[in-house]
Amino acid sequence: MTVKASDLSVHRIAADHILYIETVKRAAKLRIHMTDDTLTINETLPGFEKKYPGLFLRVHAGYLLNPAHVRQIRRFFVTLSDGTQLPVPEKKYTQVKKILLQEIANK
Repeated sequence: MTVKASDLSVHRIAADHILYIETVKRAAKLRIHMTDDTLTINETLPGFEKKYPGLFLRVHAGYLLNPAHVRQIRRFFVTLSDGTQLPVPEKKYTQVKKILLQEIANK
């Protein structure tokens, strides 16, 4: 995928290198957390989701994650391959868990 950073530089990123994407509070910006770097881009989470449907899973109002990097899901948290824990709201927990278990079954 190709994204434009906040400093207007253009970056090509392999989707499998992305761990998760989070919103930057009170700004139309996203922070993309990758296995080896972090990049801030001018984009909204809904806009990013529409550009790349099916690649990421919305687990929270402020987070998209790459299901390939999920190592553990437990009540109201998801742990990623780098040890990062992302919150999963109680109302979304059952749905997120079901989707992640389907991802594992399909591999």
